Amino acid sequence: MLTKGGLTARFKGVTGIEIAISYSSTLGSGGIVGYNVEERQPLRTVDNPLGEWNTFRIRVENDLVTVHLNDQLVLNRFAADFNRSRGPIVLQHHGWPLWFRNVYIRELD
Repeated sequence: MLTKGGLTARFKGVTGIEIAISYSSTLGSGGIVGYNVEERQPLRTVDNPLGEWNTFRIRVENDLVTVHLNDQLVLNRFAADFNRSRGPIVLQHHGWPLWFRNVYIRELD
């Protein structure tokens, strides 16, 4: 649970992508950090209010990234420019206290 600030879910290591999870932006969470604005903006803002849990479902399949936030599609098959086929998944916060719960990782067939 985030009370303020933001965090990043980074996929495929330092050469991968970052999915923005932030209350400091009016764009909402679920967009991609580091691409031009038109490509990376979430489709809609569906963040729960501060102090409430948000639920993400993130799918990275080959170079396509899909993000659901609170059961709503916010990023649809974004074509990421990965430099690696595999790498770590990193949950990185930006200085504010936050909590994670029910983190599941499943390898795709």
